[in-house]
Amino acid sequence: MAQLNNNRALHLVSRQNDQLGLAEYHKIQGILEAHQLHPEQAGHHFHEAIILFEKCENRLGNAEESHLLAKLLDEEHENNYARAWYQKARNLYSELKLNDKVTLIDERLHRSSG
Repeated sequence: MAQLNNNRALHLVSRQNDQLGLAEYHKIQGILEAHQLHPEQAGHHFHEAIILFEKCENRLGNAEESHLLAKLLDEEHENNYARAWYQKARNLYSELKLNDKVTLIDERLHRSSG
């Protein structure tokens, strides 16, 4: 059902040339793919969302998506890549003064280095 709704959303945002809506589509599709244990497809959608959030200058969307990609890479034991994406998310969260998110990532980075 979630997949069907996301496909409908893609159709709507594509017709309206809604870049932010398209970024959200890729975010949800990435989450669905990750849940279905398709990490490569999930990573592709997360990357697409990041590009679109950057294009729309949406730092919160960029931070959230970078965080999701970092967690996916972490689960796939791609530690160096995960660390870079965690750092990007942390920097964006810090700029947005989302200190709870910064702390969460700091704890994750500390665990991975220890």
